[in-house]
Amino acid sequence: MRDFTATFSVPATREEVYRAITTPNSWWDQQAEGNAGEQGGEFHAQDHDFSVQEADDGKRVVWNVEPTDQEDHEWDDTSLIFDIEEDDDGETKVNFTHRGMRPHDRGYEEIAKTWKDRIAKGLQPLIGREENS
Repeated sequence: MRDFTATFSVPATREEVYRAITTPNSWWDQQAEGNAGEQGGEFHAQDHDFSVQEADDGKRVVWNVEPTDQEDHEWDDTSLIFDIEEDDDGETKVNFTHRGMRPHDRGYEEIAKTWKDRIAKGLQPLIGREENS
């Protein structure tokens, strides 16, 4: 079984994309608090605590989801990975992976839909606004 993945391209620089991704409070549909853009940082969003495992010069962001006391444990010990790659046409491609979240897991379909919506309605438009500001 595969992890949940999504790929999208935006007309922005790698740095703009990186900056947008690492400010989840601007695109996550729930309030995010803390430092999401610096290795060793920690932040909280949607009843989950995250630790920043990688924040690699605008090329890669890896957030690990820490175990919680919540009833839902689907996200516990999973990772959110953003690989960012700029091409020669001025587009930047983002490969997003929710590692550890697999199609046979309980709640996978709902989580996959939520990620698709969050990326399409929150993150992608944020990058477009940032480019034009």
